[in-house]
Amino acid sequence: MNHVRRTQPDSAIYLYRQAYEHYLEKKDTLNAVNALVEMAVVYGHQAKYQSVYDQLWKALLLADEAQNDQAKITTYIHLGRYHSFYKRKEKAIIYFQEALNTSKSLVQEGL
Repeated sequence: MNHVRRTQPDSAIYLYRQAYEHYLEKKDTLNAVNALVEMAVVYGHQAKYQSVYDQLWKALLLADEAQNDQAKITTYIHLGRYHSFYKRKEKAIIYFQEALNTSKSLVQEGL
């Protein structure tokens, strides 16, 4: 899929959107969020940053609604990355710290 993502970004976005809808229908939140995050990465490579943030916020909302901490971690990391690209250091640190805290919490719970 990485090859398609780089050489045919429109096709990759289409496939990730199809995957997102499939996983959403199956109530598989983690994979639905992952599809949105991957879509955001493709948009990022195209410098379509508004679309990046749209997908990441959609992913975070879905993860929050499902109370799926694994999905939140992935989304927080990517939000931190994109904020750091724009030299928004404080915001980036907040998202990275949120990912770290959530990860620690899962480890403590034995998950």
